[in-house]
Parts: sequence; C-alpha cells; structure tokens
Amino acid sequence: MQVFRYRHLLHWRKTQPAILHGEMALLPVDAQVFAFVRTTDAQRVLCVFNFSDQPASYGLPADCQGAQLMTESGLTGATLAAGNVDLAPWGGLFAQLT
Repeated sequence: MQVFRYRHLLHWRKTQPAILHGEMALLPVDAQVFAFVRTTDAQRVLCVFNFSDQPASYGLPADCQGAQLMTESGLTGATLAAGNVDLAPWGGLFAQLT
C-alpha cells in the first residue's frame, strides 16, 4: 500500500508546474515544520510538512491565507483551517494559493 501512495504522489507531482519548475520561497522557520511556496506565473503551491513524531501546528503568513487543499496528491495527515495548518506526526499537505 505504501508503494502505491508514493507512486501516486510522484505521478501527481509531475502534473504540477509550480512544484516541478517553480521558484521556491521558504516560509518562517519552525522546530518541527518545513514549509515553503513554489511559484510559477500560472500557479502558487503551498507545501507544509511535519518532520517529527509529534503533532504540530503551523500558522500561515498573511499571503498564504485562503489556501485551498490539493487532495489529489494523496498526501495525508494535515488539516487547513483559519490560516492554520494542523499536522499529524509525519503529516503534510499541498495547497493551491491564489
């Protein structure tokens, strides 16, 4: 099952121009969370990952408010609400930014 998820994520990633070719801007540092935005002229994608075995919460900067979760990636373990990302251990998300 894990191999399927990994292959699905790799396939999905190839369909996202910003993830493949976009400029990367790191977001404010957090002890548990690695977050960045990938940007092309046509797309902005928020990427947030919890690299720990403990749940984490990450407040999004103002220019990342209104992000829409990209569930097609198959990545799980995170929720997005009111400008905050709550992450399960080792969870992550991709979200479309306007």
